[in-house]
Amino acid sequence: MSVGGYCELSIQQIPPPVLRQYNLPAHSAEHYFTLKHTHTHTHTLSEPAGRQSVAGYPKRDSSPRPTREQDPIQPTALSHVFALSHKLSLSFSLLHAEKISGASISGLTAELIAGNSSLILSCQASTGSVSNRLWLKDGQSLSPSNRVTFTADNSSMNIKKVEKDDAGQYKCSLSNPISTATAERDAVVNYGPESVTVQGEKTVKMNTKVVLECSASSVPPAGFMWTFNETLTNVKTDTFIIEKANYNDSGNYTCVASNAVTGLKSTSVHTLVVKDSDTKRVEFSDTLSLTCSSYKNTSSQITWICNEPIVLHTQIHLQVRLSHCPVGPDNTSVTPKEQFYSSGSSISLFCSAQSSPDAQFQWHFNGAKLDKVGKELKLENIQQNQSGNYSCWAHNTVTLRYHSRTYVSVANATDLVEFNDTVSVKCFANGSSLTFQWLNGSSHITVSERVQLSDNNQTLTISNILRSDGRSISCNVSNIISSNMSTPLILNISFGPDNTSVIVTPKDQFYSSGSNIFLFCSAQSSPDAQFQWHFNGAKLDKVGKELKLENIQQNQSGNYSCWAHNTVTLRYQSSEPSLINVIGKRERCQQTF
Repeated sequence: MSVGGYCELSIQQIPPPVLRQYNLPAHSAEHYFTLKHTHTHTHTLSEPAGRQSVAGYPKRDSSPRPTREQDPIQPTALSHVFALSHKLSLSFSLLHAEKISGASISGLTAELIAGNSSLILSCQASTGSVSNRLWLKDGQSLSPSNRVTFTADNSSMNIKKVEKDDAGQYKCSLSNPISTATAERDAVVNYGPESVTVQGEKTVKMNTKVVLECSASSVPPAGFMWTFNETLTNVKTDTFIIEKANYNDSGNYTCVASNAVTGLKSTSVHTLVVKDSDTKRVEFSDTLSLTCSSYKNTSSQITWICNEPIVLHTQIHLQVRLSHCPVGPDNTSVTPKEQFYSSGSSISLFCSAQSSPDAQFQWHFNGAKLDKVGKELKLENIQQNQSGNYSCWAHNTVTLRYHSRTYVSVANATDLVEFNDTVSVKCFANGSSLTFQWLNGSSHITVSERVQLSDNNQTLTISNILRSDGRSISCNVSNIISSNMSTPLILNISFGPDNTSVIVTPKDQFYSSGSNIFLFCSAQSSPDAQFQWHFNGAKLDKVGKELKLENIQQNQSGNYSCWAHNTVTLRYQSSEPSLINVIGKRERCQQTF
C-alpha cells in the first residue's frame, strides 16, 4: 500500500524573561527581589539503526531536505523517533535595603586660607545603607585631579592647598535602590588682599575737592590705611578725601590693604598733581605768577622747565600749558634696611622715590647694571658670592638722576652649634681710606686662635663658635671724615646641656613612709633641654623637669638622677644622683633620739 506525505514540527519562540520587583511590607526596612526566568528548549530527532535509503534516496544527515515534489515518499517501512523537551528555571535574588536618612557633611573645623589650607569633608548618613555617593560643588560634579582626591568609597574628599575659586556650596548625594538623601555645606576660602587699586583724579586744579577710593579683592573684606609721601596718615577707611587741594597736597598717596585672617598686606600708589586753576593768558596783557614748592620744607634748588618753547607773537593769544613743577626723584630709599642674611635666604628689596612725574627704577650690583627694572628686586636662595652693594637708580625723565644704595652681606650660616660650626661675615661700605672694626655687642672683637680677620679687616671668621659669640655682631666703618655702624647680625648658637642638677624638696637625710617628695631638674641649654628621670640607673616612665614621689615607701629608697638632652646639639648630660632614704615611722623616731 502506498503512503505519501510529510511531517512538519513547529516550535514557538518563548518570550524573554521579565524582571519584577516585589515589596515586602512585613519589616520596618524595605526589601525587594528580582525574578530571573530561564527557558531551555531541546529538540531531538533520531532514526533506528540500520535504516536503509528511502524511495531510492541515499541516507544523509546534513543535506537540505527535498521538497514534497522532489522527494515523494515511497511505500516502505519508516520509523522516526522525535523527542521534545522543555526546561524552565526560575531564580530569585532577595536584596535588603534600608531607607537613607540623616545625611550630613562633617569637617571644615578651621578657617581656610588660600595657598595654605586643605579642605577635607566627609559625608555620612545616620541610618540606611548607602550604595553610591556623589560629590558636587555649586551644582557641578566633582572629579579627581592633582588637588582633588576621594577615598575608595567616596565617603570623604580632600582638596589640597585650596584656592579662592574653591569657595562655594559643597553637596553630597547618597543613594541606594530605594531612596536618596543629600547634605550641603558652605566653604569660605580666605584670601588676599589682591588687585588693590586706587580710583580718583590724578591731576586737579587748586581748591578742588579730591576723593580717592581704594578697593581690594579680599575675603574677609580688607582693612585700609593711607600714607602720604611714605608718612602714615590718620585715615583708616577705603576713602581719602581732600576738601580743598593745594600745591602741598601733590604727591604719592599709598593705600595699604590688609587681611586680618591671612595676615597679608598689599599696596597701591596713586600720584596726585595739583596745578594752577587758570592757564590762559593774553600776551602783553596778563601777568603769570607761579609758586613751586617741594614735598618737604627744606631748602632746595628750583629749576623751572617749560614743556615747549613759547614763541612771542604780537597778533595771537598764547595758551601756555602748565603743570605742577617736575620734582625729584627725592628721598630715594631701599628697604629693608637689614644688612646681614643667612645663606639660602630669600630677600625682596624695594625702591621708592618722591618724583613727579613718576620715577623709573634700574637696579645695580657692585656698580654693574642688572637686567632688572622696577620697584622690586627679588634675591632667592641667596649665597655668599651675592654679598655686595645693591643700588637702585631712580630716574625722572624731566629732572636729573639720583640713586640710593643698600648693603647686603650673606653669612654662611646663622644657626650654629657650639664647638662644631664656623661663621664667616663680610662688611661692605663705600668711601676711601676705610677702616673696619668688628664688635660683639659693645665689646671690640680681637684676633685670636679662633677669630680671624682678613681682606683688610673686612671679613670676620669665627671657628668653633662659642655661646659667648652669640651676641649681636656689627661692623663699624670709618675714615677721617665720618663713621657708620651696620645693622647687627644676631647668631643663634645652640649649646648644652651643661650644669645639669637636681634639687630635692624638702631636703632631708631620711624620709618617713608616706611622705611626699618633689625633685626638680635644670640645665643650661639652648634650645631648652628635654629631661628623662632614672632610678638606680634604670629609666623611669617619667619625663619633664619635675618628678613627684607621693606617699613614698621604703622600696622606693635609692638614687634618683635626671638626664638632660638637647635635640639640636644631640648631647646628653646626667645630674649627680640624689639619694632618697625612706624609713618606717618607728625607725624615724629611733633615728631622731
